[in-house]
Amino acid sequence: MIIPGDPRKKAPKKWQRWTLYAIGLSMLILLGWDVVVSANPWRADTVSEITLWASLRSLTLPFVLGYLAGHLTWPAKKRNPIWLSLAFNGTFLAVLLTLDTLGWCRVLDLNIVREYPPLAFLPAYILGHFCWPQVRS
Repeated sequence: MIIPGDPRKKAPKKWQRWTLYAIGLSMLILLGWDVVVSANPWRADTVSEITLWASLRSLTLPFVLGYLAGHLTWPAKKRNPIWLSLAFNGTFLAVLLTLDTLGWCRVLDLNIVREYPPLAFLPAYILGHFCWPQVRS
């Protein structure tokens, strides 16, 4: 019996190709939108400016981006059981939403991190690798 996430069964080439198309299309749409809003006369409406504004306002965005980057770009040597990944990621999401609701910097006294969002990105990158591992196929 093949279970979801079982390394013995690889996705068909067609699904891999469609996933690649979806990633490429998403990047083109984001880039196209950035070009459109860069050409208008107003400031602070590009993707990078909005991302920086949101990162300085709340640490959730750089943390989530770091967690995702650690998952996507740093492969692990072995796979965790699927239940462990689901349990950890569910707990992680609940804690993250709670901290965001309460205000990260107030709760954890992290004013230095608020001024430098990459300080939230880097530990999340490591967590993304160890807690949501992607194994090389």
